[in-house]
Amino acid sequence: FLPLNAFTGSVPVVTVTVTDSSPTAGGPLTDTAVLDIDVVASVPGLQTVTEDVPLVFSAANGNAFDLQIPFGVSPTASVDLTISVDHGTLTADLSTGAVAPANGTDTVVLTGTWAEVSGALDGLIYTPVADYNGTDLISLTVDTGGVDPVVVMQSVDIDVDADADVVDDSVTTQEDTAVTINVLTGSV
Repeated sequence: FLPLNAFTGSVPVVTVTVTDSSPTAGGPLTDTAVLDIDVVASVPGLQTVTEDVPLVFSAANGNAFDLQIPFGVSPTASVDLTISVDHGTLTADLSTGAVAPANGTDTVVLTGTWAEVSGALDGLIYTPVADYNGTDLISLTVDTGGVDPVVVMQSVDIDVDADADVVDDSVTTQEDTAVTINVLTGSV
């Protein structure tokens, strides 16, 4: 089951029916089970940012990550959340108690309780590589560890729009004196 981006909450009932068609005595056997599915990680939809401008993911900006505790996982259990990006860096808010030795790089592994790790994403800063424009992708993986780990994978698409890097240059020279200027560097 793969929910649509930005979907969270309970999924309508999913019913699975299994029929054993073996020719044993008594004929085929049928069993039906109902599955309860909760989506535990909802991510923002497509994000757009201007080249060289950081993008902040937060509830205040209306583009927050929404992580729900999966059924059967203790709120105090330690979880690892790996978040990575192809063309930039990510900086999480570590004031929540989560630990991330490589915070501010292209791959950040947050470790802490569910509340600490999900709280560290409120205020997550994506900074595109200098002068990069095009598409980028933030990937998020949560691993609850333990005997029966729950692994959740999601991604966020980002469009980094080009920004005209134009700078006004001026040169002053004496009358009747030639001057040579490099228009790329602005040097005389």
